[in-house]
Amino acid sequence: MREAAEQCPAGYEDDTGLNPTVEPLPDPAPGAGDEAVAYRRELSGTVFWYQVVRSGSDVAVFGWKSLFAHRDAGAAPDDVITAQLEKLAGTG
Repeated sequence: MREAAEQCPAGYEDDTGLNPTVEPLPDPAPGAGDEAVAYRRELSGTVFWYQVVRSGSDVAVFGWKSLFAHRDAGAAPDDVITAQLEKLAGTG
């Protein structure tokens, strides 16, 4: 995921013919996981943030979006992602 996000900063053509741009973000702390990567995708005035966390062989993808006016809203709170990872692991 990290390498793919770094290789397409100018965007790509999706299956609808649109060209979203992709920006890799600094790797977040993995919290309850082993590894995490984050990136932002922008398409037609909407910004999407993704955080992907791997724990062992399990992979969880967290995503959220905002309108262009709030394009710098940023990442989801760490406590929200940690709580969801704990639920997935059966410890929360």
